[in-house]
Amino acid sequence: MRKIFWVTGFFLLVCLSVFFLHLSTNTEEFSRYNMQWNGTSQFFGSRAAMDATEIRQTSDLAERDASFLLIIAPGRPFDTQESRDLHDFLTHGNVIFLADETGAGNTLLEGLDSEIRVFPANLTSVERQYGDHSSVIAHASSPDPLNSGFTGLVLNSPSYVKGGTPVFVTSLLTWTDDNGNGRIDETEGLGRYTVLSREYIGEGTLYVLSDPSVFINGMQDASRENSVFLGRLAGHDNPGLLIEQDHSSTAKADALVLAIINMKRSKFMMTVLFILVGAGASLYAWKRYTEVS
Repeated sequence: MRKIFWVTGFFLLVCLSVFFLHLSTNTEEFSRYNMQWNGTSQFFGSRAAMDATEIRQTSDLAERDASFLLIIAPGRPFDTQESRDLHDFLTHGNVIFLADETGAGNTLLEGLDSEIRVFPANLTSVERQYGDHSSVIAHASSPDPLNSGFTGLVLNSPSYVKGGTPVFVTSLLTWTDDNGNGRIDETEGLGRYTVLSREYIGEGTLYVLSDPSVFINGMQDASRENSVFLGRLAGHDNPGLLIEQDHSSTAKADALVLAIINMKRSKFMMTVLFILVGAGASLYAWKRYTEVS
């Protein structure tokens, strides 16, 4: 009987741990804490992303060299000081990769004195990966380390960009489906659209991708090229991978989730928590044992 109660206590400890893990997740689109198809937990769970430095404020970029900064799905505009910090970072020989489909990043592009702009749209193509017309395939254009050897990059309802040098473009069988009916109407002409563009500013390089969905869990295995592409972004032949977590939607979480995440980051708090949980489970098992005895 004593063994049964100790097993019961251990089982309770496991259940509490699983419950604690469940509370530290959410369903916010692009969130790094979302393990569903529209979250980015897989990307942030990769070794490269886990080893990256998180940037919580743009002033932390000062004096950084040979760095590659990812800004994924910005949820709000950049103010003047933030744009100035990022401009200094870029012109000193670093790389900024902005993935934005809503146009929220255009304030940053203006502050960087860039010619590139994001145009929100429902880009649709006859050339697609799946039956869904939004699974647009983009092809390599001008030679670049990010598109070398690619046959096609699978996107998910992308917008498009103008300006800069095209790195990935759609086929000519592509249009902006303004009414969302999935068909080419009289006012919706076919054409080639740029989805990833590059621009050299100062000594740095700016990339703008009009589809942050390449980072979500559901697109990780859309094609081998998608996985290779993310690997190049995470590695990019330099040791200084930075991930912006102030504007980015990948940092989205409610107050409870953030409190639990911060607790998990603290070794001291985690140690105290597991001691308390373990003590509680042991006390429960001992109480049950003495009651039976």
